[in-house]
Amino acid sequence: MHMSKKKSENIVEKMFDKRADITTKDNNSYHIRKVRIYNAKEDYYGKLCIITSNKYNKKNLHIIREFYQTNQTDRIHVRLCRLVNADIFKTIEKTPEGKERKILVINDYDNSTEYIHSIGPIKDFKSDLIHEEKTHGIDNIKLLQLILKLDHREEDNKKAA
Repeated sequence: MHMSKKKSENIVEKMFDKRADITTKDNNSYHIRKVRIYNAKEDYYGKLCIITSNKYNKKNLHIIREFYQTNQTDRIHVRLCRLVNADIFKTIEKTPEGKERKILVINDYDNSTEYIHSIGPIKDFKSDLIHEEKTHGIDNIKLLQLILKLDHREEDNKKAA
């Protein structure tokens, strides 16, 4: 099943803005970060989502190419691009306006492979969007609740009252 890029971006917008940390029931941890990247081998510059985990080889870089919508609330399905033996470093670039920002530079890698990966069953999901919602007094937010916008839940509560 192939999703359009726009649909995939909508899923991401509902889960996190710049970062998310996931812990599965078997205590594996995954860290998703949206980072600015320059890939010298492919001459690519832009923002991508990368994922790290205690399950992955530290010499490889895993880039999330696409998120897949699923009816399962305890799993996330992604298409990953694994760069094997990636030669990378973090640095700071200067914008034309003179501001500095972090960037990840990929010098080289041996080869790349793409595959579908399922993360779950999810025990804990924390993201920069959940943090904002917790300030509104919500303690236990489930992944299913992340898909709904905060204003929709408030409208539903008003109708029920």
